[in-house]
Amino acid sequence: MFGRSTKDTEITEASYGPKNRRKGNDFHIGSLNVRSISDQSKAEAFDLLAVNSGCKVIALQETKRKEGEWVLSSGAELICTRREAREGGLAFWIHKDWLDSLVETKRESDRISTASFDFHGSHLHVINVYAPTSAANETQSDKFYKDLKKVYTRLSKWDSSIIICGDFNAVVGCSSDDLPFVGGHGTGQRSDNGDRLVNFAFSSRVSILNTIYPKRPNRKWTWISPNGKTKNEIDFILTNRREIAVDCEVYCDYLNCSDHRLLRARFRSTAKKEKSRKFAKAKRAGGERSWDPVRFKNTITEMLTENPPTCYEELTESIRSAASTATHATHQLSRISEATKKMMMSRFQMIHAGQTKNADLAKINNEVRRSLENDLDKWREVKSLEAAVKGRSLKKTKRALTLKSSPFTNLERPDGSTTYNRPEIRKLVLTHFSNLYAATTREPRSRYNHPDEPEILQHEVEHAIVTSKTTFRQDLIRLQCYN
Repeated sequence: MFGRSTKDTEITEASYGPKNRRKGNDFHIGSLNVRSISDQSKAEAFDLLAVNSGCKVIALQETKRKEGEWVLSSGAELICTRREAREGGLAFWIHKDWLDSLVETKRESDRISTASFDFHGSHLHVINVYAPTSAANETQSDKFYKDLKKVYTRLSKWDSSIIICGDFNAVVGCSSDDLPFVGGHGTGQRSDNGDRLVNFAFSSRVSILNTIYPKRPNRKWTWISPNGKTKNEIDFILTNRREIAVDCEVYCDYLNCSDHRLLRARFRSTAKKEKSRKFAKAKRAGGERSWDPVRFKNTITEMLTENPPTCYEELTESIRSAASTATHATHQLSRISEATKKMMMSRFQMIHAGQTKNADLAKINNEVRRSLENDLDKWREVKSLEAAVKGRSLKKTKRALTLKSSPFTNLERPDGSTTYNRPEIRKLVLTHFSNLYAATTREPRSRYNHPDEPEILQHEVEHAIVTSKTTFRQDLIRLQCYN
């Protein structure tokens, strides 16, 4: 439809292969609304575009193709999920090099599907989405993001890398208030669906990669209107691991049957990095344990001297027993002390027994709050000291010790409707607290005001000086001197 077409290109074996082969451990994940690849000729034309883009996985929307799996000319596989009559259908294009790493593809709903890969011993989940348009009602949009949140929560494990890509039918724009999950390089004016997308990014702590990397305007828009006058950025790629993201841009080549352009993000990771990340999070079921080599040596010597083993099984059993004796669990500092836990348990029992009054409950709450603050301060001091001794970054340690708070994503208006617009939410909060703390009563004034009577009398000044917390003797002396 627009620009260079790949439909009439002669498809040969020499035509396949990335235009710019990248060395190292970089890989691309893409997203494209193809509008339709119902027949095989359109699928082959898209296959040529996909291979030339260098992507390993591409999430497709509105395929309008029946459920099934097809092997294309390049050796890649096209996996289409079941679709309803109203929906366009979702699919995954997977490069032949990544087919062995594919674990499963799953249809979550009419608008959400997932593909899981074995990623250097960990898990890589690609979530393909097709959000309702701006013409849809709010119920459909809210249901879509609610389903997306459920899928993301189910897949977000400590060793999982999640990439969400698709046609969100939203304009995010840019705002300095949305850092760090939304960058300052978005385009357009934010829409209602854009507010929902930003709120999802904040609540799920995922980064919108389109808005992070600066690009020329021609490398930003992903959709063009039929008349060619309107261009918007409505396709996005999000990830929960921003540290492995390198770039995000539009691949400037067109599919003849679509008014969208291929959006691709580049990631960089190594097996060594994923392995260190995986095992850094691993914890023993019984906590951390320490090893005492001197105790192990003495135990082995005693066993061999007193009861020498007569067979191999007895020898192995003696070594295991000595190793178990030489290991002991180390004390792990908890954020909350045992005294605070006992106070919280006693408060819980008193509340459920109904044996507390409002004044007593307020007193207990204050004691628990102070104890919690003291425990957290001690825990931060210990962790900061450990980081300093081990030579770690104190700035990163302080950032990690900061208490995280999840912002609320919507607010109810006075008329009962719900808003997802962050500037409007701030305005509603400001109006509410301004009215709450506004002075509604006026100070009574005397009906009789003598023209010779001063506004502030001398005895009032003396009383204010005497009752103040500062030293008032010198002020009294100066006041008497002035008189």
